Amino acid sequence: MAVSIQQVADEAGVSIATVSRILNGKPYVRKDVQDKVLSTAHRLNYTPKARAGTMRIPLLIESYGRKGLGIYGSIMIAQITELLAESSCHLELVQIENHESLKEQFAKAALVLSYSSRAAEILSKCETPLVSINNPVEGALNIYSDHFRDGYMSAELLVKAGHRRIGACISHIDGWGRNDRLNGFKTALDDHGVPFDSLLYGDDVNDLSFLAPVTGIIRHGATALAALGHEVGLHVAHSLFMLGKRVPEDISLVSTENQFFSQFAVPPQTSVAQPVSEMAELAVREAVAIAAGNKFKGRDIIFDNTVINRGSVRNIA
Repeated sequence: MAVSIQQVADEAGVSIATVSRILNGKPYVRKDVQDKVLSTAHRLNYTPKARAGTMRIPLLIESYGRKGLGIYGSIMIAQITELLAESSCHLELVQIENHESLKEQFAKAALVLSYSSRAAEILSKCETPLVSINNPVEGALNIYSDHFRDGYMSAELLVKAGHRRIGACISHIDGWGRNDRLNGFKTALDDHGVPFDSLLYGDDVNDLSFLAPVTGIIRHGATALAALGHEVGLHVAHSLFMLGKRVPEDISLVSTENQFFSQFAVPPQTSVAQPVSEMAELAVREAVAIAAGNKFKGRDIIFDNTVINRGSVRNIA
């Protein structure tokens, strides 16, 4: 049987009006009274009635510097919002640093859209059940694509096309995905007897673009490039255009993303695609089910990637 607001008031020794004021964030209530009421409500597992009809699912987000949420983040938020609406739920955006507010809001589950190892560390302390997309968090239900395979498949595709001077551009954001992609890239080169050359590697740490590292990679004789990470392919393609290099005539390019612009690039980009829509659908379905009372169990669900050949890789074998 559901706990009533009257039971919370009786247990805390206050009036129903005081409980209502506190739960709705109204001012002019002493801090000690607020703490007592909230503690009582959580202990009794009380859920405010105002949230029973239209469930609210928080989405913990991390913006990354001057790039904000980026194209990937914006697309994911749009998909999650639409999927939640189909389940008669509302989306509530919360910065990862404010994860403790979820308990005060009586959130039963929350989605996570983050990128960095810092975010994963912060959220490992969150008491609310989390469903994290593409950035594993300790204790959460983690739904992600195999980023090691992302990097491996990118390098292997280029090696099988006959390339030996293979460069890599990768986002500077430190995190599990970045590191796994780079390790996969290096492993594939090693498995195929192609040495990894640090002179053919660069990131966007200095100016948030890839023009400088791409210039250096071209100067050192690369015949192919792997763009490892969200939106990296777009920036690398622009850098190559600025340098007057044609894809794939002058240099081959493969990207570990399949955004809407990938098929409209000139030429369309060959991609190692993540099943972004499928991951979002599963994450929303799991979060809604947990919020509705299903048992939460932290675990990893890993999706495979798919190569989409579009013509930006030239076979020189």
